[in-house]
Amino acid sequence: MPPDSEGATLDASADAAPATNRHRGFDWRLLIGVLLLAPAAAGTWWTIEGLEQRRVLRTELAEISHARYGLLNPDRWVEKILPILNAQVDALDWKAKDQKNLRPTVVNALYRLLDDIKTKMSTPPAGSSGGLLSQGNAMMANMMIGALKPHVPEYADIVLAEMARPETKQGARNARVSARPCR
Repeated sequence: MPPDSEGATLDASADAAPATNRHRGFDWRLLIGVLLLAPAAAGTWWTIEGLEQRRVLRTELAEISHARYGLLNPDRWVEKILPILNAQVDALDWKAKDQKNLRPTVVNALYRLLDDIKTKMSTPPAGSSGGLLSQGNAMMANMMIGALKPHVPEYADIVLAEMARPETKQGARNARVSARPCR
């Protein structure tokens, strides 16, 4: 055999060997590709679902914000209720005959207020062991309430006199106008 033909035979057998080895083993690149494709597909699916949910929420928000849903708008409620309240306050007439009817109600309200203050001041704060300071606080509250209770009828007269002033009505109206709902 000529030397050229032997070299050609050796080269051909060397090229054929790696080709047969490649087909005999497991193709790891295919497995890795499939394993990476699965999370990518799941992530895509979750993104599409999330965008759909977001679209539904935005549609619902747009419907609620629409003018026909004005019942849920606190500013619209203030616009409707404020004239009614102003008319009611203007209709109140604090003459002497009305004050006689209101006096027992104001006296009872002041007594209830003092009782509530006494209850809140006498109870020890949460987490307190009820030591000397807590007992001192209760004693001071009881002494103050005891000193104020005999004067409640006088305070009721003062409250009724203040309610009869025109400045009080105007102040009540201004307070209602400035008390806008929080967002």
